[in-house]
Parts: sequence; C-alpha cells; structure tokens
Amino acid sequence: MSVGGIGSLFGRALDGLRTSSSAMNVTSNNIANVNTPGYARQIFIQGTRASSGNGLLGGGVVALGVTSFIDPFVERQLVNERSELGTYDGRRLIASNIENLLYEKDKEGVGSAITAFFNSWSELSQDASSGALRSNVRENGRLLADRLNSTHTQLLNMRRNLSGSIGTRVTTVNSLTEQIASINDSIRSASDETAKLELKSERNVVLQKLADEVGINYFEAADETLTIQLVGTGLPLVRSNSSAVLSVSDDLSVGGTLTINSTIAGGSSSSTVDVTSYVSSGALGGSLHDRNVTLNDSIDDLNQLAYNLVTEVNAIHSTGYGLDGVDGRNFFAPLAGSDNAAALIAVDAGILNDLDNIAAAEEDPAISGVGDNRIAKQLVDLSNALTMEGGSSTFSQYYSTMVSDAGISAGQINQRVAAQEILVSKLQQQRDNVSGVNLDEEAADLLKYQRAFEGSARVMSVANDMLDTLLQL
Repeated sequence: MSVGGIGSLFGRALDGLRTSSSAMNVTSNNIANVNTPGYARQIFIQGTRASSGNGLLGGGVVALGVTSFIDPFVERQLVNERSELGTYDGRRLIASNIENLLYEKDKEGVGSAITAFFNSWSELSQDASSGALRSNVRENGRLLADRLNSTHTQLLNMRRNLSGSIGTRVTTVNSLTEQIASINDSIRSASDETAKLELKSERNVVLQKLADEVGINYFEAADETLTIQLVGTGLPLVRSNSSAVLSVSDDLSVGGTLTINSTIAGGSSSSTVDVTSYVSSGALGGSLHDRNVTLNDSIDDLNQLAYNLVTEVNAIHSTGYGLDGVDGRNFFAPLAGSDNAAALIAVDAGILNDLDNIAAAEEDPAISGVGDNRIAKQLVDLSNALTMEGGSSTFSQYYSTMVSDAGISAGQINQRVAAQEILVSKLQQQRDNVSGVNLDEEAADLLKYQRAFEGSARVMSVANDMLDTLLQL
C-alpha cells in the first residue's frame, strides 16, 4: 500500500474516532438528563463521507448533526389537555367552598333559619298575645337576616380572594411568556445545534406550565422561535422575543366583573386589548369563570331570595295589626331592590324596639280580641307558597336547589379533574415513550459507540504500524 493509501486509513480512522466520541457525548448527555423534566432525547446522526474518487472504497464516516425525538401531535395534545385539566383544577376549590358554605352543617345555615322563622309564626298562631312567642318570632327573624348577611359576606370574601388569586396567576402568566420570549431570543442567536435542542427542551417545559394557566395555540416560525396565541384568537402572548403583558381590572360593585387586558408592544407604541372573553381555559380561565359567573350567580341568587322574603313577608305583615291596634308596619326593613338584598336584610327597627308591633291579627285587637291569629296563619301559609322563580318554588325549595346545585357542580368538577388527570398522565407516558430517555437503550448505544471508537483506534494503530514498516524499507 502506498503512503497515500495509508494516509487515507489514518483519515478514516480519525473520522471514526471523532464521530464515535461525538456520539458518546450525545448519549452521555441523554443519560445525565434522564430525570430532567421536559428533556427530549437527542439522537446523533452520522453518514458515509463521499468517496474522493481515487479508487478507494468509501470515504469514511461523517457527523451529520444532532436531532431529538419529538412527536408534535402528542406534544400539542398534552398542552391542550393540561389546559383543560387546569380549568377544572382551578375551579375545584371554589366549588368545594361554595358547597361547604351553603350546606346545612349542624342546622346552622340559611335553610334551617327559613324553617325556624316560619315555624315561630306557626307557634305564635297558637297564642297570638304571648310575649315569649312574639320574642321567638323576632329572634328567628333576626337569625334569618343574620344568616343571609353572613352568607352574603362570605361569598363576597370568596370573590375578593379569588380576584387576588387571579392577579397572582396573571403575574405568573406574564413571567412564563417573558421566559419563552427570552428563550426564543437565545435559540435564534445560538449557532450550536445541541444548544438549540436543549433550549427547546427548556422552552417546552415553560410552555406546558403556561398551558396549565391559560389555553393557548402555538406554532414554530422559520427561525425556530415559538409564537403563542390565546386559544381561539389571533391575539399573541409571545411573538419572537416579545411578550404581551396581561393586567387585571376588578369591579367590586354588585354584579361587577373582573377584566383581563393584554398590552402588546409594537415598535414605539403599544395597544391594550380586553381579552377577558378569550381567557376560557387553564387555571386562569377556570378562576375567571368562577369569579365572574359562578360566584356572581350565587350572590345574585341569595340576593333574590332575601328580596323576595322581605317583600312577601312585609306584604302580609303590613296588612295586620299589632297588639297596640296599629297596622301598616313592616316586619323587615323595606328594600328598594334585589341588589345587595342579602347584605341589607334586617328586622325593622319598630319590631326590634317593641314586640307589640308584631302583627299577628287581621283586625284591630280592640275589635277582634288579642287572640286574632289570622295574619300569623297567612305568614305560616307563605312558607308553602310558590314565591320564587316565577312562581315555581317556595323559599325553602329555592334555597335547597342552591345547595344541591352547588353539590352537583362540585361533584362534577371533581369527576372532570379525576378523568382529566388520567388523560394527561397517559399522554405524558406517550410523550415519555417517544421523547424520554430510556437508560437501557442509552447503555446499549454507549457500548456500541465505545466499540466503534475502539475499532477506529485499532485501525489507527494498524495504519501506524504499516507506515513504520513502509518507512523501514
């Protein structure tokens, strides 16, 4: 063999050593990242170097680059389903809190207070002049008002606390989108393919965290940066190395809603858009729904119950007479409307100050006697009257429906969370099967590349011996 031929042996052996060494570096990097969340297994790609055309068989081996195993369909499904899980997981606490608040624990809720109030009128109808029974009516009226006041306050506190939680989640979303924009910038400027792959793995971890918080669409641009939009819209959260900034505006008035705005930078100016209606999934979307819909509806329902109670009781009571022979008195302080009715309901000052002002009689006791109980009986009958929901339910039935609806909602949300957790777990397993590191496979690859390295080293040694022999001729 000529010196040129021996030189080719050296070249091919050196290529083999370099290629095998690079392959072992990739494999060892995979092994080192076996427990790194979101890491996508890297694959070393090698090919045959083209022959130089001098009659030799093959030109040796060449490293073609590094890629990673990723199934885009599974990755996208995982992002979408994590957003869905976040939606119901974010709603689970509020659903449980509302259920626990309305539930008649130890007979200390609004429902039992309604029953006690009308029962006290039933007892008074048995002895309309009894001071003790009149006191019982007054105290049960005050208890009912207090229970409604307290429940209303607790619902408002839930709403206020949830608004604070939403503000925290918005801050989290802003931090995550800013991180992705920064990683986009690093990917765009990176020249090393391995560094790009590791940055993409890091970006994917942040992307999944973002999906937990809010529903998103995303796609990779030609420069490998990720563009992220609010799901169902073209409104960007991340574009290249820029990210939108979300902010919160909270209206604490009756029926007031919380608004989420997005400020998008563009050149020397910026624009702000109301994106509240588009934030419908992820933990942020779930919390926003509970803040603006679930809790507001519960507060409205409670206010309507309080308003109808006051209106209907007063309508009957004001036609009756107290023991002093005066009519036209209200039992509850009148309300102008249902807004904040559960917070404002209270026993009228005239009733609080004098038990004789409670009207149990239909006529002046001076005419019919102090035993007239006809108004008391009408108020007892009111408990069974269809006074709520357009004449379809009683006070007690209406509140019982509120309680049962809260329980059903909490149960359904818990079921959705459990089902969604299973689905996300299966998708994560699919993702790991495709992109995750398998230590057995990596160990086998490491051994394979080690043997290739040893083989190339042996070729190098043989070529060296051949060159020594040739030089000694």
